[in-house]
Amino acid sequence: MVEGICRNRVSGPERKMRKHLLFGFGAAAYLALACAASGRAQEAGDWPQFRFDSARSGLNSSETILSTSTVGGLKEIWSFTTDGIVASSAAVVENVVYVPSGNGTFYALDAATGAVIWKPKIVGSASSPAVVNGVAYVGAGTDTGFVYALNAATGETIWRKRTGGIDSSPTVSNGTLYVGTHKHSLIALDASTGHLVWSAALDSSATSSPAVVNGIVYVGSQGGFVYALSARTGRMKWKNSGAAPMPIFGAPAVANGLVYIGADDGVLRAIDPRTGKKVWSVASDGEAPEINSSAAVAQGIVYVGYNTGDLLAANAKTGAVVWTASTSQSGNIFPSPAAANGVLYVAADDNHLYAFDALTGAQ
Repeated sequence: MVEGICRNRVSGPERKMRKHLLFGFGAAAYLALACAASGRAQEAGDWPQFRFDSARSGLNSSETILSTSTVGGLKEIWSFTTDGIVASSAAVVENVVYVPSGNGTFYALDAATGAVIWKPKIVGSASSPAVVNGVAYVGAGTDTGFVYALNAATGETIWRKRTGGIDSSPTVSNGTLYVGTHKHSLIALDASTGHLVWSAALDSSATSSPAVVNGIVYVGSQGGFVYALSARTGRMKWKNSGAAPMPIFGAPAVANGLVYIGADDGVLRAIDPRTGKKVWSVASDGEAPEINSSAAVAQGIVYVGYNTGDLLAANAKTGAVVWTASTSQSGNIFPSPAAANGVLYVAADDNHLYAFDALTGAQ
């Protein structure tokens, strides 16, 4: 449901209030929506970590209930107010919603009712959780913060690792957790124990959430660079030579043999994952636009939102503009768009959640 998982039974950055906000809701509440057209409970796939999986594509390929013809039947079925602003997206696994608040409480909620299952106190977090193999991982946003591993069933802490501050959302792949830190580094931790596997120095802090594909970790930095590192050793494969003139807040999205990433200069870039060279780039026509979130990739199209409230859909191979659309004049898009079954979901800070036809841009 959140970040693009919608179903009849809901199973389910240092700047500008952190950039990876809760999809659909930049407030102290998580809302569950249901499809009004269907009368019986059905379940779609889980959404276990930020942007769905380690490729960070923002695509839920298993969604079948909601489509362009049924999404208009969504209605609210419950809401839950947290103890502080929600500046992350939620993970949804086996009918449980996991979401931290800025005041430091980490919630596990029943996805069908909104009832609290557990709520331990950690440190205020803007890091989106990852829930893998019965463990919930989340980072604390303070400069002395920890990465936490909690029992997903009980909320009990399994381990915690001091990192120097986390806004980046952890990526868990093949038994290793990868996350960017405030201390100008990307670190890899053993997902079972929290022991440091390796640490790689970056030019600046990384609030970008890493993507992990085919043994390579990709991450953006506040300095505008994109890095590719060995997932096993942390050895740098490449650092792109043409840094963006502004910070990168969003996660790289890896799909179609390319790495897609936007920056605060308003430019969406496609990068060759083998060399780090730019394949194409496209900028919005708007006035001083910024890309503060991650791109979504589906059906050969890359989608990105701007602080102006505008949406851009570009051909994934060429960068040619497929369509543009707008949420509202005041609808800055900080949350990342998400795609599922022909629908593009995006939230704006005008307090609305929008659904667009992913192929045409029609609202």
